[in-house]
Formats: sequence, C-alpha cells, structure tokens
Amino acid sequence: MNRAGLLQAILIVACIGLTAFLYFSPKTMLTPKVSSSKPIGSDFIFEAAKSRLQRQEATALNELEKILETKSGNDRIPLLDSLAWRWDILGEPVAAAEYYKKAAEINSSGKSWNDAADRYLAALRAQNDSILGGWLLEQAIFCYNKVIEINPENIDAKMNLALCYAESSEPMKGIMMLREIAQKYPDNDKAQMNLGFLSIRSGQFDKAIERFNKVLELNPSQSEAYYFLGYALVQKGDTVKAAEAFKKYSESGKDAQLLKEANVYMNQLKTN
Repeated sequence: MNRAGLLQAILIVACIGLTAFLYFSPKTMLTPKVSSSKPIGSDFIFEAAKSRLQRQEATALNELEKILETKSGNDRIPLLDSLAWRWDILGEPVAAAEYYKKAAEINSSGKSWNDAADRYLAALRAQNDSILGGWLLEQAIFCYNKVIEINPENIDAKMNLALCYAESSEPMKGIMMLREIAQKYPDNDKAQMNLGFLSIRSGQFDKAIERFNKVLELNPSQSEAYYFLGYALVQKGDTVKAAEAFKKYSESGKDAQLLKEANVYMNQLKTN
C-alpha cells in the first residue's frame, strides 16, 4: 500500500481502530524506540517529514511554502489548506495537521481544528516513540478542545477528546467524559464501543460483553464489535459463543490485522 493509501486507511478506521489502540493494546506501544533528540515543533515535524520525500515532492512543497510567505491574514488560508491536502496525499498526517492548525488559527473554523486533531490522533496510533507520542497527544487534546469550544454538541470530537484524556495524566477525566456521553446518548454505538474497551482494559469482561452486545443491537454493521466481543468471551471461558463471534467478524470484518487474529482465535478454539 502506498503512503496515500495508508493514510486514507488510518483515517477511515480512526474512530474504531484508534480506540482499539488506546484502550485495548498494551501500554508498551508508547515505550521509546527512537526518541527525538531535537525539541518537537513545526520545524522538527517538517524536517522529519521532508526527509522521507522524493526530491520532486519536496521541491513542489518548498515552492508552495515560498508563496505562502508572501501572503498574510485570510489570504494564507487557501495555501495552508492546499499544503495540508498535499501532505495528506503524501501520507504524512502530522505535517498535514500542522497546516490545518495554522489555518484554524486564522479562520477559527471548527472543521479546521477538527481536521488537525484527527490527524494528530491518527499519527498517534502508529507512534512508538514516547516523546513524540506525548507531543501528539498534547496537540490532539488542544485541537479537540478548540472544536468543542466552537461546537459544544460535537459528540465525535468529545469522544475523541475523552480517548485522549484517558491516555494522558488525567485518565479519569476521559473516563468520566465517556460515561457522561453514554448516559446522555444511550443509543450512540460509538460511546458504547468505547466503554466496552474501557471494560476490557480494566478486566471487567462481563461489562465488556454487555457493551459490545449493545453496540451490535444498535448497529449490526459495526463488525469490529464481534471481534472484541469474542475476545471478552474468551476471557470469560465461553468458547462456544466466542467462536461464533469471531466467525461473524471473519464474515464481515474489514481490518486485515483483526481478521488475521480472529482466524487464529477460531483455529485455537477448534483445537481446544
């Protein structure tokens, strides 16, 4: 898959896939592997991103940046959006986020703030450097808070912000936000899904099973719920129902990694 396809895949599954990363995968995902030696900021981000580009790609971006330097105020917004779009196409979500953020600082648009936040969050999913990961988390929290300041009823932004807080130094703040959303919007399948992950993370598998069943009741097409339902059922020792859940995911799931793992579980359950 090329870089543009990879970014598109990350953004498409951000709400579910990133939630799975934050609440379900081991905390060691953010253990330092190659920690940054330079202060993290726009210059660091663009230098690192450009080092991964082909020469012609970097040249085209440099030309746009030179034009941007000649603009001021609202005249900068079309160029900022264009640069963000180009970085998206190149599969560099953090660089794209930086430009969406610059545009948001001028136009105070909830969409621009949200575009930036979503990309910081998408980049966090693939990050294994704890220093850069912490910075990405900080940026996502800042931008989602801006979205909510503009539109307090943006439920998706609130849930993503809650996920961020759950991974920050204020985990209970995120947990309470998710619970409040679920109480206010009991038919919101994403809120139920998130709480299901929380239950798995805390070892409350009965509650996790209840949450994932609720997700499927509200939205039968939310196939990822079958996978995580199967996992929770395995932990409870209900291998028959677990195998059924994994089979349903194998028939409708789209995430290649989860499909692979579901098949492994099914084969193991058959032999036990």
